[in-house]
Amino acid sequence: MKYSRVPAEDFKNCIVYIDEIDSLIETLTHSQILTKDIKLVYSTLAKIVKNSKKLIVSDHNITKNVFNFIQNRLKGEYFHVKNKFQKFEGVEAFQIKDEMRFKTAIETKMKKDEPFFAGFDSARNASCYFYNMKDNTKLECILVTDESKVVIPKNMSEWEGKCIYYSPKIETGVDFNIDTKQSVFFHMKGESILPTSSFQMIARTRNMKDLTYFCVDKKSKEYKYKDLDEVKQFMKNEQNVTNMYMTCSYLDVMDNLKFSENSFFNLYCFNEYAKDIYEQNKTEHLKNILYKNGFKCSEMVD
Repeated sequence: MKYSRVPAEDFKNCIVYIDEIDSLIETLTHSQILTKDIKLVYSTLAKIVKNSKKLIVSDHNITKNVFNFIQNRLKGEYFHVKNKFQKFEGVEAFQIKDEMRFKTAIETKMKKDEPFFAGFDSARNASCYFYNMKDNTKLECILVTDESKVVIPKNMSEWEGKCIYYSPKIETGVDFNIDTKQSVFFHMKGESILPTSSFQMIARTRNMKDLTYFCVDKKSKEYKYKDLDEVKQFMKNEQNVTNMYMTCSYLDVMDNLKFSENSFFNLYCFNEYAKDIYEQNKTEHLKNILYKNGFKCSEMVD
């Protein structure tokens, strides 16, 4: 909020680096937490990005939306570096379709006193598993949700040798990197987060031994949009108050409410279209993301 009062020219000697850029854009357009402040937040960010001396962005996945975001400062001068190194090359990713078998797999690790990270796409499921399983091991078990109020350590080695259950509170900004390879579990019941965010949660453990995941998709529905152009047309006609309308609307000189197809409009529509596609089958989309990031995917059978 302080930067909103800083003149644009003050950023001309600044180098701006934004990590997890694709995740940031998704948060900007669809986070309910930012709703009341989104217009100020986005206009300030746009001022910084547009006027900085140099802009550097990075993410494991650079989508067209990243270029939509920086289009007002590009002026044709940019280069895109693709890192071909696969951090998780060859890591086994086992899909389990029966939840009882998934629970048994976690219990087996705990009874052997083997530490792990276990991610859940909802705080409710993370809490349920934690309180039902924490007594199965001599190791310390930690639950990380908004309600648990656990402080994430700056030095992540403090969590070495522990069983960590976590909700989407841990999605980005946490790198658990220890010398000993460690197993990861992930539980996805098709809650609010998208497969891209699920992958971010899984990838917090950098030195991964293997991944075991359980996914349930909610009942399939028809695609809401046939293409991106239809999304844009629908959004221009829609009158609901959303982050997009708060950021794209303004009063003209006659105090008439007007709508602008600005950069935020393009970001919102792209994310809305991607969200519609992902929600048709989150399991398959997650599996595809794992495969593209070097995981060796298979289904665990009897």
